[in-house]
Amino acid sequence: MNSKICALLLLIALGPVPIKADEFFPGTEPIDAAVRLESIKASLLDYALDHSVYVSTQAWLDGNGAVEEKVLLLSGLNLERVRVNEYRNAFGVAEAAIIAAPTTGTESWYGCPVTSPVKRRVALISHVEQTGSVAARNIALAAQSHVMQHLTVSHNLRSAADPFVQEPVTGSVYARYMQQPAAKTADLAVLVNIAVQQRASRSLLAPSLRNAGNALTIELVMTELGEVIYQAKFAADLPRVALTAAMPEISQDLLRQLDAGLAEVALQLSDQIRCRASSKLNVVRSRGQLRVDGGEDLGVFPGQEFLLVPSSRGFATRGLDAALKSIAIAQVERVNRQDASLRVVAGALPNAVGAEMIAVPLASMDFM
Repeated sequence: MNSKICALLLLIALGPVPIKADEFFPGTEPIDAAVRLESIKASLLDYALDHSVYVSTQAWLDGNGAVEEKVLLLSGLNLERVRVNEYRNAFGVAEAAIIAAPTTGTESWYGCPVTSPVKRRVALISHVEQTGSVAARNIALAAQSHVMQHLTVSHNLRSAADPFVQEPVTGSVYARYMQQPAAKTADLAVLVNIAVQQRASRSLLAPSLRNAGNALTIELVMTELGEVIYQAKFAADLPRVALTAAMPEISQDLLRQLDAGLAEVALQLSDQIRCRASSKLNVVRSRGQLRVDGGEDLGVFPGQEFLLVPSSRGFATRGLDAALKSIAIAQVERVNRQDASLRVVAGALPNAVGAEMIAVPLASMDFM
């Protein structure tokens, strides 16, 4: 009894002893890339089994007449639209979350789960519909120039993309590939369709149909590999010019109205690019070195990490087991204006010539 009292008095005299959390849980030191890769592979396997997996069987007779059989577990995952996010759980263990980008505008309206950490190149392609008068065509060309200039320099759009005007292909093959600079390419495209139609009003006096001005319509549609991601429409009426010899033009009030509409469209485009568009970059082998087709123009920086995976087409035809073995983590070594070189830090890539590989940026997001 006396010994217990002495021990209690000793504890009171020493006071409370602080206990550090890292005595029970691992610290925040970097986790080995191989461990992270295995965690990502396990998450991809679970995600594939939960979404799109089917079995393919093949049977044939060998030279001795024996039946040979091969069973493949295939997956139809759209890896281009996948976001890979690494985090530590409550015990400090590395885990990965696989989240697919929203596929409809309704899903993205409720909130984007994870945005893309890299920008995308966006090709601006304009088209002016045929009109019945020179005056209407001049209005359409003026609207085309204004829209393309606004979207090209928009800060909201440039925060998520690298927009550029895609010019029609001209010149000979020799001039395009030997004399002209290399043209930019993009999977994302914003199609701008401009139409100006002359309006008419009925009159009791001859002529019965009179000029009532023009109707301007601008439609914007953003697509990725043929899939529509976003669309918007702007319409306005241009009043009839009082003087018959005067050339109709876009008024300053209409230009300000058009600028306000384009500013809202640019903001919505940037949100859709971050949320619904794919976040992948294409991987190429150049002189034995891995490169991605994005550099400073897309916000790629030295030390950034990417998950190198087969494209959706390669992932679907290779078999789930073989595809998971062809996954690697790579780190950016050197960044140029429009590309960057990579160094594999974990995993191995397929040696097959022509194997399509894409680079999905690894984002860090704590879900706990």
